[in-house]
Amino acid sequence: MVGLVREPHNPYDRNAVMVTNVLGRQVGHIKKELAAAMAYVMDQNLAKLKNAFDNLFEGLMQSKDGEKEAAEAVATPLLPHQKQALSWMCARENKDALPPFWEKRGELYYNSLTCFSAKEIPERVRGGILADDMGLDQFEQHLHSNMKLNIYLYYGSERNRNKTFLSSQDVVITTYNVLSTDFGASTPIQNSVKDLWMLLAFLRLKPFDNLVKCITLRRTKNSEVNGRRLVSLPKKSVYVEEVVLSQQEREEYELARNEGRRIIGG
Repeated sequence: MVGLVREPHNPYDRNAVMVTNVLGRQVGHIKKELAAAMAYVMDQNLAKLKNAFDNLFEGLMQSKDGEKEAAEAVATPLLPHQKQALSWMCARENKDALPPFWEKRGELYYNSLTCFSAKEIPERVRGGILADDMGLDQFEQHLHSNMKLNIYLYYGSERNRNKTFLSSQDVVITTYNVLSTDFGASTPIQNSVKDLWMLLAFLRLKPFDNLVKCITLRRTKNSEVNGRRLVSLPKKSVYVEEVVLSQQEREEYELARNEGRRIIGG
């Protein structure tokens, strides 16, 4: 991840945009032609749109669906936020109500957002997006030993893409990258809520990304339930270890570094 810093007083270019690394150290500058356009956007605070999008996340961190205990097959006790997520997802899967923004008016179904009417009942919205910044652990270790489930890891070049086979499994575990490769689901959220558009398209949600709050529950490590943090993490420790590269490693490193400098115009 890199940062962009405006340098209006740069003696060589008043439109200069410096590129910094995660430590805040300069690694180069944006090319002059691109910097001219970026400088105007940054100076006029047009880039604050990012903050507006990111602030939308704050509205995604509460659930009104309460908590739900796990099935008997699950041996590991669920934490409060996990019970909340389970209840939220079950509600998304089993709701019979019309999708958000739809209402019935006489013989027609009316979308209050798009002002569009249809004779057919809108397709139900199933599932949702859990945006917890936590890793995926081993699934089977959380089940009672006497529970036997068909669990399939949908991964690797030899993965079975047969829909009948996949439908026969109790649990299918995969990554979003694999899913997008096989089913054209585009890209997941990487940086901000703006990346959510393709997820909405994948879930076939209509009309637009204004449905975010209806189908997304997001929690971070700083989120709280009943006044307490979701997870208690140890204090972060950063260790810097100097390594000596071999001749071959040094050559490959220099090639990569020079290519990076060429791309950002440093």
